[in-house]
Order: sequence, then structure tokens, then C-alpha cells
Amino acid sequence: MKQVDNDYNALAPFYDWLGHAVYFGAIGRSQKAYLSEIPKGLRILFIGGGTGFLLNDVLEASAPKELVYIEKSQVMIEKSKRACKHVLKERVRFVHGTQLDIQEGEEFDVVLSFFFFDQFRFQTLSKIFLKLDSHLKEGGLWLWSDFIPPEKWWQKFLMRTMLFFFELTTSLGTNRVYAVPEIMLKRNYRMEKESFFYRGFIRSVKLKKTSVGE
Repeated sequence: MKQVDNDYNALAPFYDWLGHAVYFGAIGRSQKAYLSEIPKGLRILFIGGGTGFLLNDVLEASAPKELVYIEKSQVMIEKSKRACKHVLKERVRFVHGTQLDIQEGEEFDVVLSFFFFDQFRFQTLSKIFLKLDSHLKEGGLWLWSDFIPPEKWWQKFLMRTMLFFFELTTSLGTNRVYAVPEIMLKRNYRMEKESFFYRGFIRSVKLKKTSVGE
């Protein structure tokens, strides 16, 4: 499925370095915050995994039955394949595409979405969330990390600068970020844990999908 918007191919060679240099490793720490709490032997969906720098950590922590890794940048998914060195790498199924390429009826025990939703407008974001939610089993876990909607002046400055840069390089298509966990909590999700990084500008949460009315 060919995608022409939000194209991260040009950014792929220095994407990880950029995040580390600006946020002093806080992005990576936020993504690893709850990996150790994923039960072993489950089916995991990793959406928008980027260059794959986290893949080995996920495999080490969770020893999944299968990990479906979805990334729509061709350059980034090739980098991810090369980065995956873990002994369990044969359990990773790489998908060059988007959430629309998840197989019909396929179910997962865990969804990982790290710095993924911040690239979409609200209407698109909502549709993507509902699509991913339809593939997560009841009782499943959702690990999410991203920037919070900026409140302080320095957060607003960083956010404006970042979104302007990504608009120039990737045709990002949005000019703000949203508090996605709050959207999830209005449905059948329960917050289990949350942590903050980079003076509160980056947030990580662990959510559980509950039965309706629980």
C-alpha cells in the first residue's frame, strides 16, 4: 500500500540521533519504561516502530510468540530488519505498510505505539485508534509513549520547532499533539501506570483493555 504523506524516508538516516541529541535519551527511556511488564509468550503489535532501535529490547523483555512490526517508511523498515539481531528475530513479521495492512480478524495481546499518534490530525488519529483497538484482545495491554500537549513556554517552543521541522521533511500534516490516553480512558481502557520524562514533557503509560462496563 503506497503512502505519499508523512514520508519518513529522508529522515531515517538521522532520526534516532536527532531524538537523542535534542531530548538527551528521554525518548528512548520513555519507550522502555514498561517493556519488562509485558508477559512472555504473547502476540505483540508494534505500530510505527521507526528504525528498529527498540526491537531487540522488546524481544529480550517479552519473548513473544510473534511480533508484528508495522512501519510505512521503506528505508526505516529495512533499517529495522538489519537492527534486529536477537536470537528470537525469526518471530518478528515485518510489514511495510500501515494499520490498514493488519490482517482481517487478527488479534493481539499487546499493542506498542511509541511517538506514533503525534503525526496525525485528530480525525485520522481517532480512526487509527479504533482500528488498532479492534485488533487488541479484551484484557490486552497497550503501551504508549509520546509528548504531552505543551503547557509551558519552552514546551510550546520545542513543539512548534519540531512540528515545523517535520512538516518540512515529512509533510507531517498536523500542527499539534493530543492526549491520546485520555481518549482511550473514555472507552474501555484502564490506566495501570504512568511515568514522565524530560521535565514532564514526555509521558509513558501502561493501559489495560477492559470489558465494557468494567
